[in-house]
Amino acid sequence: MEFRLLGTVEVWADGTRVQFSRRQERLLLALLLLRPGQLVPTEDLIESFWPTAPPAKARQTLQVYASRLRAALASYVDEPPALISTADGYLLKVDRADTDAGRFTALVEEAGRTDDLERRTALLTEALALWRGEPLKDVAPMELRRQVCAGLQETRRAAVAARVDAGLGLGKHEELVDEVTALTADDPGDERLARSAMLALYRCGRRDEALKVYDVCAAELAESLGLDPGRALTDLRDAIERDDVGPDPKNPATPRELPADITVLAGRDELIADLVSTLKEPVKKMVCLYGGAGMGKSALAARLGHLVASAYPDGQLFARLQTPDGERVPPRLTAGRMLRSLGIPAPAVPEDEAERIDLLRTTLADRAVLVVLDDAMDADQVQALRPDGARCGVVITSRRRLPGLTEVEQHELGALDESRGRRLLAELTGAAEVDDVYERIVRYCAGVPLALRIVGLQLAFAGGAGADRLAAALADDARRLDSLVAGDLAVRTSLDIAFGALDPEARTLFARLSLLHVDEFSPWVAAPLLACDEASAERAIERLAEFGMLQVRRIQPRRFGMHGLSRAYAAEQNTDTQAERRYLEALLRLTTRADEDLSHSMRPAEGLTAPPGDALPKAEADAVEPGWLDLETPAIVVAVSRAAALNEPELAATLALRLNGHLAVRHDRDARHAVLRIAREAIAGRTDLGELSARVELAIAGAMAQGDAFAAELRGQAERAVEAARRVDNPRLQVLSLAYLGHYLHWAGDIDAASRTYQASLDLLESRPELADLRSGELTNIATLRRDHGDLNGAIAMYREAAGLAEDAPRRQAIILRNLAEALALAGLVDEMAEAVERADRLVTELGDELGKAHILTARARLVLLRGDTGDCRRLLAQAEDILERHPDFSGTQWITLYRAELELADGDPQRARQVLLDGIEQADAEGFPLAAWRCRQALNQIVK
Repeated sequence: MEFRLLGTVEVWADGTRVQFSRRQERLLLALLLLRPGQLVPTEDLIESFWPTAPPAKARQTLQVYASRLRAALASYVDEPPALISTADGYLLKVDRADTDAGRFTALVEEAGRTDDLERRTALLTEALALWRGEPLKDVAPMELRRQVCAGLQETRRAAVAARVDAGLGLGKHEELVDEVTALTADDPGDERLARSAMLALYRCGRRDEALKVYDVCAAELAESLGLDPGRALTDLRDAIERDDVGPDPKNPATPRELPADITVLAGRDELIADLVSTLKEPVKKMVCLYGGAGMGKSALAARLGHLVASAYPDGQLFARLQTPDGERVPPRLTAGRMLRSLGIPAPAVPEDEAERIDLLRTTLADRAVLVVLDDAMDADQVQALRPDGARCGVVITSRRRLPGLTEVEQHELGALDESRGRRLLAELTGAAEVDDVYERIVRYCAGVPLALRIVGLQLAFAGGAGADRLAAALADDARRLDSLVAGDLAVRTSLDIAFGALDPEARTLFARLSLLHVDEFSPWVAAPLLACDEASAERAIERLAEFGMLQVRRIQPRRFGMHGLSRAYAAEQNTDTQAERRYLEALLRLTTRADEDLSHSMRPAEGLTAPPGDALPKAEADAVEPGWLDLETPAIVVAVSRAAALNEPELAATLALRLNGHLAVRHDRDARHAVLRIAREAIAGRTDLGELSARVELAIAGAMAQGDAFAAELRGQAERAVEAARRVDNPRLQVLSLAYLGHYLHWAGDIDAASRTYQASLDLLESRPELADLRSGELTNIATLRRDHGDLNGAIAMYREAAGLAEDAPRRQAIILRNLAEALALAGLVDEMAEAVERADRLVTELGDELGKAHILTARARLVLLRGDTGDCRRLLAQAEDILERHPDFSGTQWITLYRAELELADGDPQRARQVLLDGIEQADAEGFPLAAWRCRQALNQIVK
């Protein structure tokens, strides 16, 4: 199939033009053909079709267009090009040579590579002959055509100008004079065309007309841009006025020094568009791209240079400002090379640095030259080399932000997110879809464009068969950097240069940050790692961020990040064996402070102390701020594992216990179980840590009891906790462990055994005055037994006593008040129930306890139902269910079942109420909660009666 874009959008198959029934299919085809063989993001297509107000079902509509396009193509050939849709976009599998736009671009590129003017003319003539009119005019509105065809139109203008120049170089001025003067009339401000027209006219003996072209161009530049013509045009005018142009005037040197263009830069599209716009502005066109090693700064700078090259007809200069060893290149050397590139003979280049810089600025003053300064080390290096001429543009890259530069747009290039990483890898490899193996490879590359480019080259060479081997190699931290090499591209080399540029303290800190084993952290970690004060630590970590070795992830509170590839490299540089223990101990001290300030009512960590160490006043103050534990939880979870791996069982277990309360409040059961089991394994067999072991067993029982996720295992775990507490003769831990055992027996429906266990616990604590603070919990347990079996007055009295004893434990008090509210509801004391619900609601709101909020919503639903408001009851139960979907909890679920049955009865539908309860019984039996099933049966009996 042959695809035509350079005019009306057409498809030809074996000499027959493919017919489309709708414009939308042809527009979709054109948009995909403009990026042949590349994934075009769905978001880009939606914006092209509906730039202002996309419909609600825009994605589905695109799918319809794609389906119609497939059908149209398939109706003409047996094997049409594959149109592939993915979650991220659409890809039409065609080669560049299958489209007239692709052939046009290839011919222009080939013409640019030859010095043979005859061949260049022939190639450009062939390329321009492919144009049949304005691209996409029959399918796209003008604004969209401007956006998506700007590159093609710019290439066409450049091709026309290049063909004219080549023809003039061959002495064909008489053949070209009419064409070039017409072109100049259409675009009077184009200096390159104006120069060609002046030269052709002069050589045809039309001197006055040649000078008139100059005057018109100068007036247009002054009016539209406020600029004077460049030196090349002015010199030609002067030569014409003196009649000394000669038969073949030499162009001033026009350097073309940009590195090879890299067209695949997925994830940077918006930034590229903005920067191209900036660099095409009439004045002050300077941008700086900064970021860490491997972020694609140089590739993006080169891409920008090629995209805007036509706006700088006097050439493009490129200079690297660092040596391969990371040494600073003096401005004197760079300025000298630039002067020679601009045509200044070597003998005329001054020796003195200041004189070279002055001559460089003078030479560039009236020229339209793009200057790319790659890998700048500081602002002074750039200031010496940046041109002052208004017609020049400057692109700077650096590993750090350069705040000393004025009138420069600065943009940070960070790692790509996973979606953009997938797009880049798909485009590099030509993969239609990114499967699970590719997904893993993208994650291992940590969003670093250089790493993704390297693996893209490897996969493109090895094919799909190499993906599994590459993923396995990248999964191994020790082999990861060794695997990221392709030709002269290597992630380690890039990091070597960046690491070598750091001062000794910053290098030490960077290496030791690998000991954290997390990708985000707070500034305080640098203090124990360096064994220094907080102020010095913060200065060191800020230097790493300034040089792009760390990323600033949050401003307030300040948080830094280190991606996986940097961490692997840092681990290779680290030789310290003590810094990690200092860090773990400091983390335990801060976690202990945060835990003691948190109202969670978890008992296992009470009285545990952290090892002494250097004070961290600022970090200690931050640790009691709301949200500190949320931010540090990932680091603490990892630290528990690291302490265990370092054979520091006491440290591992204490960290786990200090985090336990926070995880309970946040209902993060997975993390809670994980850290506690690691702690149990770490201290297994250590008879000298018996009490700590008993605390861990108690905490595990509590984690199983929370949300009833491990109801079947709770009895055995509670018995282990009781036995561990007895072995170390710790009455406090025994009382708490017996409470969890009673909790299980109650839920299992063994009321007698539960009653005996609760009473044994109560007897033990009453025999020990020092355990009086545990009384509220035991009273609550016994009160709940009494409530379930009809002793409402006794239950209410016990709940009230328990709530009074829990004034200093808001989370425990909220639980007690919620249970009291249920007892009051059963007793018909609606006003007193309302008071209990309000008090409990205030407490869970202050605690930020989302699961607690669900329980209060169910109580409030019962309250409004008792007051006759069925609509509000239904709404509140729905809100509670939303929370329970995120935090499964069978206790909450069973109350919703019971209250929904009451709601259906109130709405006059006893059959529906009966079915709700039958479903509840079935669920409770299936999940092993006899008490919940019993409660539903009790309610069902009331309906039957």
